[in-house]
Amino acid sequence: ISGGGVAAPVVTTTPAAKKSEGQITLTLTLVNAKGQPLANASVELHSEPKYATTDSSGNVSFSGVEFGRHTLYVTDPATGKKTSLSFTVKKGGEQSVGSSGITAPGDASVSALVRIDGRKAKLLEGGAEDISSGAAVYEHSEASELPAGGRLAAIAAALLPAVFLCFALIRRKKYTDR
Repeated sequence: ISGGGVAAPVVTTTPAAKKSEGQITLTLTLVNAKGQPLANASVELHSEPKYATTDSSGNVSFSGVEFGRHTLYVTDPATGKKTSLSFTVKKGGEQSVGSSGITAPGDASVSALVRIDGRKAKLLEGGAEDISSGAAVYEHSEASELPAGGRLAAIAAALLPAVFLCFALIRRKKYTDR
């Protein structure tokens, strides 16, 4: 976004009053690649379309957000370029945020950080407090939740098809060179 910026959403959960168990209030903090707030950006949340504009701190809030698949569209006020981010809001007992979505209990208020870098947007762990305090914001990685042996197994499983393909190509080359 402006100045090659990136927007990031922050996620925190608190009980909310008088809401359906199938909905949450979602507050996003949008930042650029340098971690600076994205002010006055037009923001659309689609599934059931909702529209808002970020404040001077890059914050925007949507109430009545259903559990399910959503697409966030952010328009840079300086350039008019639109960036999108698809994610899922899942119902769960403990609140968490990751690159593909948010898990939250029903009837919750969730804050998330969205980092926007050019035409790419990423949902990150962290919050508005992390941005203002200069604290590090960490990207969520599914592999980081695995024990050391599990990570090794996941890496091996990901590399195994490539290794077999290499052997097959080498073997094929040997037979065609004869």
